[in-house]
Amino acid sequence: MLSLVGLITTSSRGQALRQAAGDRLLVGAAVPPRAVEDPKLAQLLAEQFSSLTAENVMKPDALQRERGKFTFDDADKIADFAAKHDMKMIGHTLLWHQQTPPWMFTDEKKQPLPREQALENLKAHIETVVKHFDGKVLGWDVVNEALSDKDGEYLRDTPARRAIGDDYVVKAFEFARAASPKVELYYNDYSIEVPAKREKAIRLLKELQAAGAKVDGVGIQGHWQMNFPQPKMVDDAINAFADLGVKVMITELDVDVLPRKSGSGGADISATEKQGLDPYKE
Repeated sequence: MLSLVGLITTSSRGQALRQAAGDRLLVGAAVPPRAVEDPKLAQLLAEQFSSLTAENVMKPDALQRERGKFTFDDADKIADFAAKHDMKMIGHTLLWHQQTPPWMFTDEKKQPLPREQALENLKAHIETVVKHFDGKVLGWDVVNEALSDKDGEYLRDTPARRAIGDDYVVKAFEFARAASPKVELYYNDYSIEVPAKREKAIRLLKELQAAGAKVDGVGIQGHWQMNFPQPKMVDDAINAFADLGVKVMITELDVDVLPRKSGSGGADISATEKQGLDPYKE
């Protein structure tokens, strides 16, 4: 996500980002509904970006916090704005271990639901959401962050996995494809440019392909720092994923200028700066 505030002062000078990119790639911004309602921000978005992604209002808990009760109003505002201004819309996300209502995969005692019940909940959610936005969304992040960060562990331990099993990712892609055969389907994750996690991502993509799932692209979450990752690491990851025949996107792009406690990139917002509020006093 590029800073909207920073771009407001430069939007009137030079060539717009979407014009500079041309047909070579999409330049996107992640936005809340209020961004398309604010006249200045709305103008900036329309001028500079060729793609929009909703920050939160397309996630499961925003669309179906209560079973069977879908709330599309906020998401529709962003999708309608994108269509009006000839922008592509990327849907984020159909399945994630965070911002998903507990009832989808657990019972009242917080225990995993039976497999078939959990699958039915997942199918109903994906089917309803994908069909609602059919024709308005270019592609969906079908599953977000399914890979484990732990050495020697492949898939993250999530409510969906505990209820359904290791094939829950495959099932999610199957449900999305059945809901809309034409929409593009993506897998999205962080730190998959790092060799150890990259190999897990390659394994997952190959398993999806072997299962006959439609996988059009992979999103490398660019939660980066000034000194990590090295450009070659990113190049190697892009080439490795492209060799599998999928599109490669840099998603959620941010560059942190502060050294983190963890020493590397990632999506952990608890990995705060380690030397105090101003490590650059000298």
